[in-house]
Amino acid sequence: MRELWLGTAIHPEYEVGIHRRSNWYSETPQYRDPNLTYKQAIAAYDGMVAADFIRVAKDGYLDRDTGRSDVTKVIATDKLLQVLEGLAGDPFKEVKPDLDAECILLRDRVDGLRFCRRDFFQPEI
Repeated sequence: MRELWLGTAIHPEYEVGIHRRSNWYSETPQYRDPNLTYKQAIAAYDGMVAADFIRVAKDGYLDRDTGRSDVTKVIATDKLLQVLEGLAGDPFKEVKPDLDAECILLRDRVDGLRFCRRDFFQPEI
């Protein structure tokens, strides 16, 4: 919702990504709210789809041959846009950025092998 509120303030057809793969919620704790679980995220997603607040703009996919993938992209419906427009305040003033959050998402796998960040950032002696 936060991303939709911010994004639709710029452009009404702003697309937000949602991870629908359950392992993402346990593999990448540094890139998500630690209180958010897969079950909670999918329940919220399903509820918003059922209430006609969001619709799927692009389905997520995984191409095992090429290793390419993308998350499901959703867009706010007119019904949600009306709700968001009725909110008091400016989302860019109300939603405070997390200045401690990583701004560069680091990959932890190369050719299917998992690496720790310290493997890539060892100081030279």
